[in-house]
Amino acid sequence: QGHLDAPARITKTIVDDKGKCSYEVLFQETKDQPLNSPNDICIGKDGAIWFTDPCYGYLQKFRPLPRTPNAIYRLDPKTKELSLMVDLKFDKEDEGHMPNKPNGICFSQDFRWLYYTNTSAAYPGKDYCECRHRSIWKIKLNEKGDEVDMSSHAKVCDIDPPKPHLESVPDGLKYMDGHLLTSCGNNLVFVDPANGTIVKRHKLDCSEVTNFAKSADETHLTVVGNDKLFLLRKKNSEKKIK
Repeated sequence: QGHLDAPARITKTIVDDKGKCSYEVLFQETKDQPLNSPNDICIGKDGAIWFTDPCYGYLQKFRPLPRTPNAIYRLDPKTKELSLMVDLKFDKEDEGHMPNKPNGICFSQDFRWLYYTNTSAAYPGKDYCECRHRSIWKIKLNEKGDEVDMSSHAKVCDIDPPKPHLESVPDGLKYMDGHLLTSCGNNLVFVDPANGTIVKRHKLDCSEVTNFAKSADETHLTVVGNDKLFLLRKKNSEKKIK
């Protein structure tokens, strides 16, 4: 995400079978192409890296004043070309309810849709406000998967907490078994993207689920819950997370 005196970067990490790590910087911000605080990533059908870039770093006082809008970008790892795909605008005091804090991000299984979570309800430095968004949004992609159709930009659903006034937002986002999987408080939340309904909440023994990752074969889910780490196994017969 960068820092006040360090540039924001997109870095590739390779871990060999002995646990040794090597790193490659795929993109580093410049004066001509600044970033805010890159948050979450996913990989497109052509291998391109898509990532969310909200201004949370500035609001949390570890990044400078934003010079670029809250946005979603596409990075070509071969050419290193960075393209702004979804412009969610700069913050404005009189437009505090805008859906402009992209956070978690993922694609549908067929790569026809891009999904992201909006977490503008969590606004560091200000009172937590339920009037702002905690929601999932979608945008249709072209056939090649390298462009978005902004006329299709629409909200899938709100991710309301299990209890009223709970200060929680949908952080990470994954597509599994035809459902969107996100977090809300100490719950994993399963959403049907076709109709925007929450079909299941899976409570974990932690104060808050912050993010999670799928295994390559989608049989396991690693979940970060503040000071705890969970490894969940999918019940193949029922296609659910155990």
